Formats: sequence, C-alpha cells, structure tokens
Amino acid sequence: MGLIGVRLLGSSLVVPVMKEMFWRSFLMRYLINPDFRSEPIGAFTRFSFLEVAVLFGLEHHRVIVGIIAGLLYCLLLIRLKNLKGVIIAHGVTNLGLGIYIVITRNWMFW
Repeated sequence: MGLIGVRLLGSSLVVPVMKEMFWRSFLMRYLINPDFRSEPIGAFTRFSFLEVAVLFGLEHHRVIVGIIAGLLYCLLLIRLKNLKGVIIAHGVTNLGLGIYIVITRNWMFW
C-alpha cells in the first residue's frame, strides 16, 4: 500500500474521528461547562464557538484556512447536532487535500 496510502487513510479516517471528538465533542462543551457531558452535542456559546475554531486553526500549517475550516465544522455540528456528519466532512476535506497533494506533489501541505 505504501506510505502515501497509509497517510491518506490515516488523515481521512483516523484523524477526523480523533480531532472531532476532542475539539467539537469535548472542548466546545467543556468551555460551556466543565461537566461537559451534561451539555448536548451541538451546544455552544459565542466564546466556545470562536475559541474552538481559532485553536483548531492554530494547530494547522495554514492557520487562516484552519480557522475557516474550524468555523465551518462548528456550524455543521450546530446544525446537525451530531458528530457523525462533522467527522465525515472533516474526512472528505482531508482526503481531498491528500489527493491534491499527491497529484501536485505539493508535499509542504502535509
């Protein structure tokens, strides 16, 4: 399968699950209430919404693009009220980026 295949699978299947569980399932609710399990999925405040989107962006190489993606994923979570659709969106985003990287050989994006 090769390293590129493993990287594509990891970035589109594993990474989205782990990141969305942390950023939007845990942290977005924790910033509202440390007893985060008492807050429903999709709950937010202006602070939790913006903080999660900005921190999500800061962990990416392209910070502004990461913040925009974080805002869009937060909006999707608020609309859907479940993590599944956000995980799928994140996975599709990462897969598309991975395919672009492989085709163009722009390895700096990884």
